[in-house]
Amino acid sequence: MTVGGDFIPIDDQELDAPTYPTAFGIELTPQIQGIGIALVGVVAAGVLFNYVVQPERERNQELTAAVQERETQLVNQQATLANIEEIRAELEEAVQQRREIYSLFGNERTLDTLLLDLNQQIEAGNADLNTLLSNAGASGAQITRLRQETEDIASLESWYSAALSQFNPNQDGSGVIEADRYGPELAGNFELQVVNVTLRGLFQQTQAIVRNIERLEPLIVIRDFNQGPASVPGGVPDEFVRGFSRPVTTTFTLEVLVPIIDASDLPEPEAAEEPETEEEEAQ
Repeated sequence: MTVGGDFIPIDDQELDAPTYPTAFGIELTPQIQGIGIALVGVVAAGVLFNYVVQPERERNQELTAAVQERETQLVNQQATLANIEEIRAELEEAVQQRREIYSLFGNERTLDTLLLDLNQQIEAGNADLNTLLSNAGASGAQITRLRQETEDIASLESWYSAALSQFNPNQDGSGVIEADRYGPELAGNFELQVVNVTLRGLFQQTQAIVRNIERLEPLIVIRDFNQGPASVPGGVPDEFVRGFSRPVTTTFTLEVLVPIIDASDLPEPEAAEEPETEEEEAQ
């Protein structure tokens, strides 16, 4: 075998395995270094997750929950505002209804106009004597006889005509309504004005007058209603009107309810009862 001039023989010692650094008695080969680097990466990732990612994640969840809570509050507030508007509208409607109801009762001018209204109702049912006697059941011949033989024809006509003989405000019965009169709902909120009334007229006239009184604008309560035959006037012989319908004398009291509070002033809500404690229930 021949050796060329360019070939340099290699020493066997130069072909030995390379040497690596050691740490803690462990030779740090490339494989071990790779594993170590991987472990360091895992640890670093865990530290990064625990101290950076996880807090941000929790903060993001808290922010998300806060946003959802705020949205829920906004929805509830909108619902509450809608309920408030609805309640306010219902309250306005209730106040309006209250005003309308209160307008049905009397007022300070009621007694001033009540006498005039009552007289108008009575006068509206009157007519001439012939019509009045005819309404009492007298025939034409009987009417003629009454006119010819009655000494005081004016008294006869006045007797058959409806008339108001008494309209007397009763101060003793008037005053602020108490609970035993019309119930606790009106007690202290209404004033009662009582009027004693006496009128005379044929039964049909009286019936129409009472019905017209009930149709008057203010709410009026009629109490102590009594009727009896009216006395024949002195200038008219009793036998002359025997068999005819006679006028009746009617007495009653009118009770006018007048509010003493403003219809727009709503009553104070009743205080809620506090729940009893266990000690109070035990007692």
